[in-house]
Amino acid sequence: NEVINLLTAHIIPSTTSITGQVFFLKMKADYFRYIAEYSTDERRSNAVESSEAEYKLATDLAEKSLDSLDAIRLGLALNYSVFLYEIKNSIDDALLRAKKGF
Repeated sequence: NEVINLLTAHIIPSTTSITGQVFFLKMKADYFRYIAEYSTDERRSNAVESSEAEYKLATDLAEKSLDSLDAIRLGLALNYSVFLYEIKNSIDDALLRAKKGF
């Protein structure tokens, strides 16, 4: 939680570039995904919800502002699709997200 708090309170608000914002939003989503991987019950549910919200926010920003071949945008698409496949068990959504990322 220390990393998530640092990202939320300091790093993301002070990042001025779109690429940096997308990168750090993705990082925050990834950390929530890691928490979801080892947690159960309410803690897992909260981590899944938070992770998905951050991935969506990062994806919206990336799709509006970054080139479709930007490495950060491609990494985001990959990580979001892994989240959908492994955490949410949504194979169709994972494949769609991965394809849309490219």
